[in-house]
Amino acid sequence: MEIVLAICGIIGGIAAIYGIAAYFKDHVEKPNEQKLSLVAQFRANQNLANEIRDTLIQYTNKNNAHNQEFFQGVTFDAYISLLTKTLENDLADETLVKVIKEKLPESIITSMSFSLNTQFTNLSSVKNYLHLYLHNK
Repeated sequence: MEIVLAICGIIGGIAAIYGIAAYFKDHVEKPNEQKLSLVAQFRANQNLANEIRDTLIQYTNKNNAHNQEFFQGVTFDAYISLLTKTLENDLADETLVKVIKEKLPESIITSMSFSLNTQFTNLSSVKNYLHLYLHNK
């Protein structure tokens, strides 16, 4: 009888350890992995936005194109200003530090990741458009 109780105790202990490990993996490791991915996405967007802004500034200064239309109804300077505000607010290092320090639920991390992916797609489109624009001038 004592052997049966000891075996039940061991099995119960193993089940508890397994449960704790599963909880840790789903609720601690997964959000950390997602947060690391979010940081990488954030940095990629930050770098791409800086690259586009720097290219636009060089082009406008070299060609005195500040008030020329870049997109329909949008001048080079207006778009440079928009990118600068985005970099100073949404893609600022301070913003990233806040995100890293916060204990965010998985749903918020997923939402932020989706927004960053959308932003990256849009910035990539602008970079491609800019490349075509500059090479057709």
